[in-house]
Amino acid sequence: MAVSRYEIFNYRLCHTTASVLAGWNVTAVNKTTKSLSVRWADLTNHLHGGVRHYITIARNTDNGALSHQILPSNTTHTQITGLAVYTEYSISVVGVSGVGLPFKSVQVLAMTDEGGE
Repeated sequence: MAVSRYEIFNYRLCHTTASVLAGWNVTAVNKTTKSLSVRWADLTNHLHGGVRHYITIARNTDNGALSHQILPSNTTHTQITGLAVYTEYSISVVGVSGVGLPFKSVQVLAMTDEGGE
């Protein structure tokens, strides 16, 4: 399903107003100096009306800078790129139900790798 301009511009609102869905965890794996791979469980069978799309959010814990991606409903992993070297991020995923309600995963902290010589 296509993501509307309204939904793209309101991802921050969606993230701040989303209810935390207990037990829905995110895992950060395969980190590099400027990226983190993120995995989560599919919510299709848990949300009324299925899932419209997912939004991944990485917040730099030092300066609050956000990186986000809007992904189709059949996605359960992604690579978040363009991150700062050796920096801690708070990672979460928002699942938007078929009726437009946002649900947020539990946040996980992950750190990008240190730069090499």
